[in-house]
Amino acid sequence: MIYAGACYQSYFRDAVRDDDLLQLQSKQNALKYLREAVERSDGEVTDEMLMTIALLAIHGSVRQHHPRFTTPLYRDNEFYSSLRFDQTHLHALRSLVRQKGGLAELKLHGLSNIISMIDTFQSLMNLSKPELESLYSVESLVEQLQETWDNVARTRFAIQKDGFDFLDGYEGGSQLRQVICRIRILLETYALSLRKPRQVPDLMVAVHTRRSLQHAVLKLEPGEDCLHESARLATIIFLAELGWTLPVVGGFQARATKLLLDALNKCTHDQHWETHPEFLCWATVMGGLAARQTVRVQDFAAILRHGPVPWTKDSWIQVKALSLKFLPFEHELTGPCHTFWDNACDLHATEGMD
Repeated sequence: MIYAGACYQSYFRDAVRDDDLLQLQSKQNALKYLREAVERSDGEVTDEMLMTIALLAIHGSVRQHHPRFTTPLYRDNEFYSSLRFDQTHLHALRSLVRQKGGLAELKLHGLSNIISMIDTFQSLMNLSKPELESLYSVESLVEQLQETWDNVARTRFAIQKDGFDFLDGYEGGSQLRQVICRIRILLETYALSLRKPRQVPDLMVAVHTRRSLQHAVLKLEPGEDCLHESARLATIIFLAELGWTLPVVGGFQARATKLLLDALNKCTHDQHWETHPEFLCWATVMGGLAARQTVRVQDFAAILRHGPVPWTKDSWIQVKALSLKFLPFEHELTGPCHTFWDNACDLHATEGMD
């Protein structure tokens, strides 16, 4: 725990020699105590060992940085998104948890939740499949959310248009569509919390639901068709950005935008803009959101020339409206998505003048 605290502290301030020394000594002590515990264990893996390995895995490489955020939630997200996990400890952690019978067998308070977060978060950063089971049943969590709904929430959800019906034509498409439906339930619950803060369930139910949905969509196989794959990747990005935007560190955006850009270019080549223009417009804006502050944002902007909406800043209202058929550009996503659209229009105007 001292090592983890030292890593966190050194990230958010100009590290002095004493900080570096504390970080080094605390890591050496953690490794020493872990080795001693293993030698005394007679092959039995304790929860305390797993906690130590988890902390060592998370804080594999901490680089001094100049953080851009001051709000605690954003600062924490920036810190953990920037860490390079120690792959040796991560592999050991996953293997030992499976050896013990899974997350449900861990008794130390909070440990199963920590390891579940590590597994899902690291899979998100690398766009790989989670190796451990989901800690919570997403079906049960979604039911808890819907139990709090009022008539307004039920009516809004019932009349939503679904632009993802084309997914049923692909292998695995119905599973992706089910995940998307559950994301909409989470979004409707959030909208309810803004209207009636006292009526919604505990915040942690929503947090666990989001992570369980991330786990579920990451478990899905990549789509063999570019439309299916565009939907899968754009949904992963939406869940990653939902609630607050991920700082552009950690490599997630670079990986996700590259894959999504490839899929969208294939859709353009296959002339899918003629048959699925609104979906592709939505997916392109999601890509532009994730590509913010990078040169790749220009690539997503260029794709929009094929879109169904006039390429002007005044058309943002239409773009936001069509997103309601998919996953909406609402709440915290409104600003970043709107910014991308405006930037794309500026780029288009500049090219036109050239």
